Amino acid sequence: MIARNLLKSAGYDIESSAEYMDAIAQGWLMARQAKPLFGIDWKSLWSTSLNEVRDGFNIKSSFNL
Repeated sequence: MIARNLLKSAGYDIESSAEYMDAIAQGWLMARQAKPLFGIDWKSLWSTSLNEVRDGFNIKSSFNL
């Protein structure tokens, strides 16, 4: 999916390709720093605020919700 979109941007929107690559690199680095999300009992976290869940799993956001 990433490769398809990169090829599309390179062919049709070359001006934005650096912006796409920066976003992909930032996402990759953020994902590497986060703790694994598999095998989590998500039901037990419904009463926990989203910010606390993010902090607990070291999930950083490039924007605030």
